Amino acid sequence: MICNGDVINELKKYVAFFNEKSISDGKTNVRSWTYGWDECEILCGKTVVEIYYDYIHMTSSGKIYDYSALLDMKINTENYKDIMNSVVIPSYDFNKLTTSQMKTILENNAKAANVSSKLNDQAEKYKNLEDMF
Repeated sequence: MICNGDVINELKKYVAFFNEKSISDGKTNVRSWTYGWDECEILCGKTVVEIYYDYIHMTSSGKIYDYSALLDMKINTENYKDIMNSVVIPSYDFNKLTTSQMKTILENNAKAANVSSKLNDQAEKYKNLEDMF
């Protein structure tokens, strides 16, 4: 079992891929890391990690989203119009993950950022072919 500090320390390796935001209302604080707006439109602004702090009960919880399905994805005539709706993006309670599982998910998410531009280019080619006919 890992804690939020483990996730935050691991995210430091991926600062080039994920932007951090924080929202607080005095009782709770939500920190989230998302793909940057400079990523291709497939992943632009998608959440990678969310951590919820409850100041009243002094607890924290969080989710890690796994975009590794994009690594093996093939663009075809069925999925090129809406890539993200054709793939399942699971989320995990990070308190139930091991350190190695969390590290693997974050590493694959960074790899997905690199692959996403290639997928986007392939989808654009299908769209251009459709426009021709």
